[in-house]
Amino acid sequence: MPRKVVSRVCWQQCMRTCQKLGSRRLAALATMTGHDDCNVMYTKVMLIDVIIPVLAAMTAHMGQVSVQKLGLKVLGNVANVDTKTAIASARGIPVMLTAMTAHIGHAEVQLQGYGVLKRLACNHNNQIAITSVGGIAVVLAAMIAHTGHADVQLQGCGVLTSLTCNADNQTAIAAARGISVVLAVMKWHMRITDVQEQDCGALGNIGWSDTTLQKRIKDKGGVVVVQAAVAASGATAQCREHGQKLLGKLT
Repeated sequence: MPRKVVSRVCWQQCMRTCQKLGSRRLAALATMTGHDDCNVMYTKVMLIDVIIPVLAAMTAHMGQVSVQKLGLKVLGNVANVDTKTAIASARGIPVMLTAMTAHIGHAEVQLQGYGVLKRLACNHNNQIAITSVGGIAVVLAAMIAHTGHADVQLQGCGVLTSLTCNADNQTAIAAARGISVVLAVMKWHMRITDVQEQDCGALGNIGWSDTTLQKRIKDKGGVVVVQAAVAASGATAQCREHGQKLLGKLT
């Protein structure tokens, strides 16, 4: 049986299960949409049957942490090449950012939110949309709120790396003190190689071609921090590659 047919059968079975579960529908959707076969859906079906209802539930129950975590998890599960624009067109980005702001003290909400934002930010239009509704400030605020949480820092920097593929976002992140935050993260988690790699990637994008931004990274002590990351015994190949390219521009 073709994969798309299997997916539709799986989808229909899962939807019937969700309807029986009533108040547990979001939790069931989180499980369902994480299923490999159910990840191949037509955008229209996903928009009507999943994305819009989930965003409505999140909006109606913004004060409930569990609803926000599960809602973000569902959106992260369905955020693929076909649905990235559908989530944005359904005003999903402002809802997600509101949830992250409302529950900034909950690391799991931030992690789930970062996961969706990182997927959405692979799309150029979404990179602009996220920034236009204050996404950079939300991402940085969560990183500052969870300085000791390595996973939050890793995922947050992952979002920044995706956003900095856009030149205007590079400037916006620098203006929001993002360079200082990223360098602080590298100092907080010097031994976490994945964090160092992501941060070198983000800084490398920010300082890719704008000499003003390069100078700002240098003035914030970026050369010493990046040199330490590159020289670390456990540094990944990508960390060294990104770091050395950046150092070549700064020194």
